[in-house]
Amino acid sequence: MATYYGTDSADFLFGSSGNDILWGRWGDDVLDGGSGNDQLYGEGGQDALFGDWGNDTLWGGSDYDYLVGGWGNDILWGGSGYDALIGDDGNDKLYGESGGGELRGGNGNDESIWYLSQNHYPVWIRAN
Repeated sequence: MATYYGTDSADFLFGSSGNDILWGRWGDDVLDGGSGNDQLYGEGGQDALFGDWGNDTLWGGSDYDYLVGGWGNDILWGGSGYDALIGDDGNDKLYGESGGGELRGGNGNDESIWYLSQNHYPVWIRAN
């Protein structure tokens, strides 16, 4: 498993054909996991994360983030800012927080969970 780190500036990080871990750090980053079962962490900044192929885990972090799971059974966690989470194909889990945003499951049996307050009381929404 390879691990790639961004900088505090805007970065473009691309994973390999294996299982990768990508850390965007604090800039406005674009992370693409490629094939494999990847973990993508946007952290600070306005980030765009693409899981691509495989069963991926994406975490946007603070600020506005755009997350697309791709093909596979993915887990997308938007973080505290306003986020757009798109599961795409597969059975995905999408987690939104109090910053608001958009959760779209796509094809498959998906589960969307909103944490609507600082106390993190969840609201579950299941959709096909």
